[in-house]
Amino acid sequence: MLKKILLKEKKTLSNLRFGEKLSSKINDEELKVIKSISKRLIEQYSKKYQLKVRPKFKGCGIIFEANGDIVYSSTLSEVKAGDRNFNIQDIRQLYVYLALNHQSKEFSITQIELCNPRTGMIWREYIDVVSDNIAGSSTIEVFNEIINFISNDNRS
Repeated sequence: MLKKILLKEKKTLSNLRFGEKLSSKINDEELKVIKSISKRLIEQYSKKYQLKVRPKFKGCGIIFEANGDIVYSSTLSEVKAGDRNFNIQDIRQLYVYLALNHQSKEFSITQIELCNPRTGMIWREYIDVVSDNIAGSSTIEVFNEIINFISNDNRS
């Protein structure tokens, strides 16, 4: 299974143009990291109810159609596998997906989640709680503000 994924990714990377050739060999340390991240992702998501990988969110205004990472049950989960903590940009990314979903009504989402399989960190919270804590507004008001902003030609 891992070899199949690696071959697919190698083919994808070969279609990109870089200033120099990429090494196609994976060293032992890189393989160890890949296996560790893969194991954590499988452990985290393999038994989730109604799992949808790369859920599609219809575009709106200046935002094109976008794919999230995972939707399961009523949770939108974004996977961040870098060697860093979660940050506000991660929340903003989730909120753009949520606002697009609010417009299209594709999924019923009540929680958001950030997962870093490299570090083992997971953060999950109800959208209403995050909206109130960050914006001091209801979730619907936040979504409407985002939709109005990305749909308005008179942005400043």
